[in-house]
Amino acid sequence: MLPGEYGCYRSHLLALQQFLASGDQMAVVIEDDVALDIDFLARAVAAKNAAPNADLIKLVNHRWNGFRAMGRSSKGDIIGRCLFGPQGSTACYLVTRKSAEKIVKSLTIMSLPWDVAVERGWDMNVSIVSTRTNIVGFSRLQRTTMIGWRRDYRAAKAPAWRRIPAHIFRTVDFFRRIAYVLTTP
Repeated sequence: MLPGEYGCYRSHLLALQQFLASGDQMAVVIEDDVALDIDFLARAVAAKNAAPNADLIKLVNHRWNGFRAMGRSSKGDIIGRCLFGPQGSTACYLVTRKSAEKIVKSLTIMSLPWDVAVERGWDMNVSIVSTRTNIVGFSRLQRTTMIGWRRDYRAAKAPAWRRIPAHIFRTVDFFRRIAYVLTTP
């Protein structure tokens, strides 16, 4: 784990805890490198209306491999889930009170990077969907990072033999994701 990954993780938990303290029923969590446009809020609300049972809607992703559409919003955004992941990025997501409570309880102790952990709905009993395309863009801040560059991840990488448990975990998670995508409403 890189120090920046831990900081990112803690900041998302803090955002969810502040949301829960607010008494509001829904929130949108947005990282500092997201560039909002005039249609953003209408598209986020339309996505929620198109997926009323969704507990969390990822509005930004880096990958959509094996995307399975579940519906289309009134603004034209396709909503669904990916068979393959993780999709990457938690730069912008809509979250309900019910799911925020489950996420905070389940993810208080970090075992995976936030963007990987939060999309594992099967592990937290949370209905998570995503938009087929990003509904927001990124600002020029995306080119900078406080988390880490590729060289930082390579430097922290354990030898191959020590990564065997991670490979087993990822293989099991692969099949759990597929079952979740194919069976969860």
